[in-house]
Amino acid sequence: LRDIAVILTKSKVDFCYDPRLDDYSGVLLYDLGDQDGFVRHAKYVAAKLKQNRIHKLITVDPHTTYALKILYPKYTGETFDVRTYFELADLKANNGHRRITLHDPCFYGRYLEMSDVPARVLAGMGIECVPVMNSGQHTHCCGGPAESISPKLSKEVGERRIKELETTDAAIVAMCPICLGNLRKAGAKVEDLSTLMARCI
Repeated sequence: LRDIAVILTKSKVDFCYDPRLDDYSGVLLYDLGDQDGFVRHAKYVAAKLKQNRIHKLITVDPHTTYALKILYPKYTGETFDVRTYFELADLKANNGHRRITLHDPCFYGRYLEMSDVPARVLAGMGIECVPVMNSGQHTHCCGGPAESISPKLSKEVGERRIKELETTDAAIVAMCPICLGNLRKAGAKVEDLSTLMARCI
């Protein structure tokens, strides 16, 4: 989060953070099939934001982005201007060309179709994203979401994804905290997108 704050500040984004308004989106309830529980929670969060005149939101992970951008309008009737931190990034790197492999999380790649956005931002910083098999809308899962149900399956999926990512011989970068944690747990050396961006400016 500190790295993201640095990125937004360097990009001259006017933002603030109020922990009193930082409620969990509830997306896990939706993922686990508790639609009624999700709707109740989402309506509570949306009402709280509206009561405090919050209309623009900056997100830091794909699950929250999907919930606020796609699910909230559908289930609460409330719409917010939702942007990821990397959509707002306007940066130049100052330490030369780099090559990385970007792992697309399922929500950014498949459901929000945003894989081109971080790649474009990184290209503007002189950072090349080496193409990897199964990316974008066809990205493979890191296995993280399955951990609470089957740690063994989660590890197997993570190891399979690591093999795909390692074929590029470039540093692996993740843009989701769940992906970052699970790929590391499965044995990969992975850096977070925000850490890479903050380190290169």
